[in-house]
Amino acid sequence: MFDRSGWDSSWTDTLAVSYLLALHARLSSLLSTAEYLDGSELPCFGFNEQLRRFAASRSTSPITVQSTETVKQQDTETSRDSNKTLEQEINAVQDLVDVSDEHQQYRQAVRENQIKQASSNSTLNLVRLLQELLEREAKSSRVIIEVRPQYLVPDTNTFIDHLESLKQIVESRRFTVLVPTTVLEELVGLSRPSTSTTLVPGLQGDFQDNWVGERAKEAVSYLRGVAERK
Repeated sequence: MFDRSGWDSSWTDTLAVSYLLALHARLSSLLSTAEYLDGSELPCFGFNEQLRRFAASRSTSPITVQSTETVKQQDTETSRDSNKTLEQEINAVQDLVDVSDEHQQYRQAVRENQIKQASSNSTLNLVRLLQELLEREAKSSRVIIEVRPQYLVPDTNTFIDHLESLKQIVESRRFTVLVPTTVLEELVGLSRPSTSTTLVPGLQGDFQDNWVGERAKEAVSYLRGVAERK
C-alpha cells in the first residue's frame, strides 16, 4: 500500500488535463473526418439537422460501424483501384517517354510555323500601312511633287572615288552628266606629277598622292574618250 497523503494535488490535475487533451484530440479527429465526409456529398452520409448529429442519409439512426467483411471488401476494391490507377500512370509515363522525340519535333515545327506566320503578318501590316498612306495622299488636296533630276554635275572627288559608278550612269543614258571646266582642270592638274614638293619614298602621303594621280589620269582619259566619240 502506498501512502498518497503526501502527493501533490497538482500532479493529479496534470494527469486529468492530459487525459482531457488526448480525448479532445481524438474527438476533433473524428469530427473532422465526419465533416469531410459530409462535405463530399456522399448519398449515404450527412449531417442530420433533426437529430443534430451525423447519420446515414437512408435512415434516421446514427452512424453504425461497418462489418468486418464490408471493410475487407472495400479495402480489396480500393487496393484494386489503386493498382489499376498505378498501372495506368506507369503506362502513361511510358507513352510520354516513347513520344518525347516526336513531341520535340512537333514543338519545333510549331515554333517555326509561328515565326513564319509572324513574319508574314509583319509584311502584311507593312503593305496595309503603305496602302493607307497612299490612300490618304490621294484623298488629300495637297499636290505631290516628284523630283526627277535630269542633269548630274559631279565634282572632282566624285571622279576620283567613284569613276566606275559614273561610267555606269553615263552608259544608262538616264541622266545628262555635265562636267564643269574647273573640275576638268583640277583632274588634269592632279594627273601630272607634283614638282613643288619632294616626297619621301615609303611614306603614306607618297602612296596617297600616287593613288590620286592614277585615278585622275583614268578620269581625264575617260573624259577625252567620251569627247572624241561625240
